[in-house]
Amino acid sequence: MTSEQVALLNCTHQIMTALITKNVGLLNQMLAPSAEYTPLDGHPVSKYDWIDMVQNDTLLYLDFSTISTPKINGNHGSLCMPTQIQFASNRPATVQLQWTFIADNHRWLLISQVAHQNQSEKPISRFTN
Repeated sequence: MTSEQVALLNCTHQIMTALITKNVGLLNQMLAPSAEYTPLDGHPVSKYDWIDMVQNDTLLYLDFSTISTPKINGNHGSLCMPTQIQFASNRPATVQLQWTFIADNHRWLLISQVAHQNQSEKPISRFTN
């Protein structure tokens, strides 16, 4: 693993800890100014609305699973991981999160989090036999 990949993993672990512990000060520092979160419904949420969701318990990060090996291309990096999240009073769900980073002044900033349906879960059929 390259030194850039190790640095990106270290950044990832800091962000994961900040999301679970609701450390909004650290999140504000580690999310790029234009950062967005795109939940399963496909409607992007701005950085500050995302941080508010975490701070106000509207969005809970409960558990992060195995992180993929970071892919780095120039000053951009990305990785994926299954994550257990919970929206408001809904049941927890496991989703696949794709994180995209940008290198800025010798540090990695998260610019995008996109949630995808976890591939290990079968979709629920709307039709019955």
